Amino acid sequence: MGHPHPPELAVRRLRVVARDLETVVARRGGGKETVITRPSRGLEEFFILPEATAGSDPSWFGFPIAVRESAPFTRNQVTQFLEQSQIATRLLFGGNLVRQPAYRERNFRVVGPLTNADFVMNQVFWIGLYPGIGPAILDYMLETLHGAASMAVRVGV
Repeated sequence: MGHPHPPELAVRRLRVVARDLETVVARRGGGKETVITRPSRGLEEFFILPEATAGSDPSWFGFPIAVRESAPFTRNQVTQFLEQSQIATRLLFGGNLVRQPAYRERNFRVVGPLTNADFVMNQVFWIGLYPGIGPAILDYMLETLHGAASMAVRVGV
């Protein structure tokens, strides 16, 4: 049984990907300041935003954002607002897996209360990026995230 793609094609494809990798990494990294640093100004009261590890230069392909439990709105309210504003969001796969239906009738060992897993399951959502997103779209995403927070505060949600 052979590989579905001859090795020569795979090598050619790898060369194209390697050639474009530097551009992709630069584009993804280019949104780092806009998406990570700027939104924290004025949003840290409501959100926990990702931070790059010291000394790293990540190629961001998306951002997990946590709604603080003390925020005057829920994760669902924020994600609905973002989705209505044409910003796609996703929940993280599974969250606390021991609370998923597949584990209802299963025997397994749990160590501790799984507080952090519950927090991720209930408070975190994801906004994806791709290398073609430019500064105007990043600005729109940030303005909309600010708008979601300020609207909820004004309305007293």
